[in-house]
Amino acid sequence: MTTVRIPGKLYLAGEYAVTHPGQPAVIIAVDRFLELTVSEATTSNGSFYSEGYTDTPLLISRKNDRPELPSSFELIQQTLQLIERYIQELGKVIRPYDLYLRTDLELHGQKIGLGSSGAVTVALVRGLLKWHHLPTSPLLVYKLAALAHLALGSHGSLGDLAACSFTGCIRYRSPNRQAIRNLYENTSSLLATIRTPWPELSIERLPFPANCHLLVGWTKQPAATEQLISQPKPLTDQQLSQFLATSRSYVDQLIQGLKEQNHSAMADAFTNNRALLQLFAKQRQMIIETPMLKTLCDCAEKFGAAGKTSGAGGGDCGFALVHDRTMANQITQCWQQAGITPLNLAIYTRKDDSSCQNKPTEKTNMSP
Repeated sequence: MTTVRIPGKLYLAGEYAVTHPGQPAVIIAVDRFLELTVSEATTSNGSFYSEGYTDTPLLISRKNDRPELPSSFELIQQTLQLIERYIQELGKVIRPYDLYLRTDLELHGQKIGLGSSGAVTVALVRGLLKWHHLPTSPLLVYKLAALAHLALGSHGSLGDLAACSFTGCIRYRSPNRQAIRNLYENTSSLLATIRTPWPELSIERLPFPANCHLLVGWTKQPAATEQLISQPKPLTDQQLSQFLATSRSYVDQLIQGLKEQNHSAMADAFTNNRALLQLFAKQRQMIIETPMLKTLCDCAEKFGAAGKTSGAGGGDCGFALVHDRTMANQITQCWQQAGITPLNLAIYTRKDDSSCQNKPTEKTNMSP
């Protein structure tokens, strides 16, 4: 039996811009987990069970020796097929498996903005690699998970996969997704695609100052990213160029503050990034900062902290950067009075991944 625990994630800065290749973001892994257990198959082809999502274990069928599940589990199926192909390209034999998935990335059956599909994908990759006694380096896990999402036409930055794979606090620069698709199509080899450096990709573990703490609040309004941006007004070329350049500068400002343990610089970076996202939303005629998220941020600023939305906005989570208990208590009380639920979260770093501390990974085609 093999069990893996995959953390949730929170974006701190760089949202929306990071969906463009080469753009940076800062993301953290947090200590609420999705857990996957892999065990010997009790049927010939194995099964998949997700607590709260399947009433009984779903039997995995096989077509042309490829695992198949009902259409509503397309991402699970795609990930299983990709991992098995990778294992077979290594010349290994597939060990039949049963999969049992449970999650703490929800409260009372509601998603709370800490990630779900990304964590599931990373769990399947990491769990099945361990089940077959294969290496599980963070970069390998990230790349396999990313390829599963790209195969389904994902237009996201894939940053959640990086945060779940590397854990800790990371600087993430998104790869050129089309270049990766082209690479895979041209080689038809997972091994070659994974071993080739990916254009624009960079992942670096960052320190997080011990004297700085993040309070995370949940608005109980789950964000629906596709609805938020289904019919956005397009930016002009000049607006987009300015947005990307400004976002990069604020992410760099945050990273400098993290490395120098400068609370004031970090707070300024969050405040600046919040204002940039407000302008971005106005230009695109979309909602990022809902009234509840605005209240969350305003409560933080009322008591001298910096507040910001996390991720796509439109609901879910925001956070405040605090440096003492009195400030934290005041903000928490303000949130609770407004109906915002404080989440007891801390940054999570997987101990066996400590070797990647502060080491940039795969810096390719770096801009000056």
